[in-house]
Amino acid sequence: MSDATALESLVDMGFPKNRAEKALAITGNQGVQLAMDWLFAHQEDPDIDEPYQAPSGNLLGKDTSDTSEGSSVEQARSLKCDECGKQLKSELDAQVSIASSYPLRSLSFSL
Repeated sequence: MSDATALESLVDMGFPKNRAEKALAITGNQGVQLAMDWLFAHQEDPDIDEPYQAPSGNLLGKDTSDTSEGSSVEQARSLKCDECGKQLKSELDAQVSIASSYPLRSLSFSL
């Protein structure tokens, strides 16, 4: 399903366009169901109606480290759910995992 179609579907379901756009962006445009799960999990957030701001700076899984000689800093490439052991490749995947867990509960992750 294309991003425009997913957005149209969420709006047709009654979600405000701003919230639908934010949910699709935060869930990586991976479909209507994940976006709806996120919307239901975050409907009481005080900033739910604020426009989506893409993260800046170093992102998990993005190699922005200095590659010059002598640089020995190693960055984590994945997260592991301490509860189920599932390997996740990004912080977004961890957020989606939390949002789609039912009943909603607090999950912890390690690098």
